[in-house]
Amino acid sequence: MGLAADSLVGPAGAHMTEPLFESLVTLGVRALAHTAEARVSHPGP
Repeated sequence: MGLAADSLVGPAGAHMTEPLFESLVTLGVRALAHTAEARVSHPGP
């Protein structure tokens, strides 16, 4: 990613907010599905 921890809180790192949040949500959904022994998938276009 080429960003230091300090740059994530400034304007240079502002563009990373959405991908990081999306990744965190995806990880949470996958962890919950694993716990429930369920499967998750992404609908096609």
